[in-house]
Amino acid sequence: MAITWSVKSKSADGSPNHILCDTERQVFETLEDQRKTGREAWVEDAEGKTLNEMTFEPKRPFKP
Repeated sequence: MAITWSVKSKSADGSPNHILCDTERQVFETLEDQRKTGREAWVEDAEGKTLNEMTFEPKRPFKP
């Protein structure tokens, strides 16, 4: 069974949106896209628990 996450969002008028994501990159990009359109967005796991979105930020290589 594959891991999936839900990116949920709502607009200022309260209309909901729900997007299933299969990869961490897709979660990060979807969060960015939803926020660019002015929506409040968050990530939930398969059980509906809200997750720390910092987990899904792209990893950058360490540069001394």
